[in-house]
Amino acid sequence: MSIRYQDRYLFTPLSLALLSELIIGLRDQVGRERWANPMVSISTTQQRTTGQGIPRSVVWADWLDIQLRDQVVAHALKYLGVDVELQVTGKAATQHGRVLEVDFNSGRRLTVRLDQGVSYWRAIAAGQGARASLMFDFGLAPEDQGARVAEMVVHVEGALHPTEVFAKVR
Repeated sequence: MSIRYQDRYLFTPLSLALLSELIIGLRDQVGRERWANPMVSISTTQQRTTGQGIPRSVVWADWLDIQLRDQVVAHALKYLGVDVELQVTGKAATQHGRVLEVDFNSGRRLTVRLDQGVSYWRAIAAGQGARASLMFDFGLAPEDQGARVAEMVVHVEGALHPTEVFAKVR
C-alpha cells in the first residue's frame, strides 16, 4: 500500500494536524494488521502566493521558516508511527487540486479529491480551555512542534461554503 497527498497550502500547524488525523483515520479503518506502514508521500509548495509574514502564535498561523515546517511534518508523522516523504516544489510544479490517493496491494486505487483541502477548515474556540488549545509555540524544537501537531485537539468548522469531496475506486 502507498499513500500520496497533494496540497499547495500546507503552511500551518492546523492543516498539518488535520492531514495527520486523516492519515491516522485511514490507518484505523484499514486496520493496523493490514497497514504494514506504507510510505506516505506529501507534495506541497514552499511559499504562499500572498505573504503571511506576521508572526503569531496560533494554530492557523504560517511557519515563517518553511524548512522548519518541513522538519515538523516529518517529526509529526514519525511521532504517529508513519514514514513520510515530503516533496516541496514551486507553486507551478504542484497542481491546484487537493488529492489523496491510496494504492492498495490488491491493485485498486482510491482517489479522494478534497475541494479545498485540509487548509479550508478553521479552528474555533469551544469549551473550557479552548483558547489555550488554539495557541502554538513556533519557538519549540522541530521534534517538540511535531509532537504538538500530532497531539493537537481542536474544534474545527468550515467556512461559508460546504466542502465538496469526490471519491472513486478503480
